[in-house]
Amino acid sequence: IRAAPINAADLYAAQMGQSVVSDGSRLSPPFTAGNDGLGVVVKVGPGCKVLQEGDWVLPYGTGMGTWRSLTVWKEKAVLKVPTDLMPVE
Repeated sequence: IRAAPINAADLYAAQMGQSVVSDGSRLSPPFTAGNDGLGVVVKVGPGCKVLQEGDWVLPYGTGMGTWRSLTVWKEKAVLKVPTDLMPVE
């Protein structure tokens, strides 16, 4: 995860001790907070068709726990950021 902002929904989830996931289910502690973020693909697993190492991605859903430095997500759970929209470093 390269960036993960803090928004009101994240703070509410942390205070209430539960987070709502995209499918409507609820996560109870322990869970990693954070719904929004920007990440870089470090490794891809077998069967990965769209993503490559070094691609920038956005989480596609809630309750994905973006307040961490590393995570494992399925390819269908992220949106690839087109190279022409990548930030200048």
